[in-house]
Amino acid sequence: MDPKNHWETIYRTKDVHEVSWFQSEARRSVDLITRICSDRSAPIIDVGGGASVLVDNLLAAGYRNLSVLDVSEAALKISRDRLGADSAKVNWMVGDVLRVPFDDAAYYSAEGLYSEFGTDFQLVRSEHEDHHTPGGAEQSFLYCLCRRE
Repeated sequence: MDPKNHWETIYRTKDVHEVSWFQSEARRSVDLITRICSDRSAPIIDVGGGASVLVDNLLAAGYRNLSVLDVSEAALKISRDRLGADSAKVNWMVGDVLRVPFDDAAYYSAEGLYSEFGTDFQLVRSEHEDHHTPGGAEQSFLYCLCRRE
């Protein structure tokens, strides 16, 4: 199955609150963003944002130039529906970040992940989190806060 079909199937068949990566709040991401970017008009993109509540939390914190990119239209629809009228404040983009013309690099490290965005970006900070899923498993998350220079 290709990645787009894979993610469309997940978001059309599973309750978003029961997927292993579900978080009711995106506290760590919001904390990282607010620490480095006090300018609420700065452009911020949530890559692979899908049905994440990060965009909700950023809107609530006063950020006004937000984009969410995900390969799954179904995932983005969940977020748009959840936000209601506020969804008009967000630039919603359907696409595969791997198809965006960024430089090739290795994954699974902060340096490798941020380098996917090309030389216009600088890695400001990275953090690791052991996330406990609703089903009781543990997943390793890597957060990278990058700034476009």
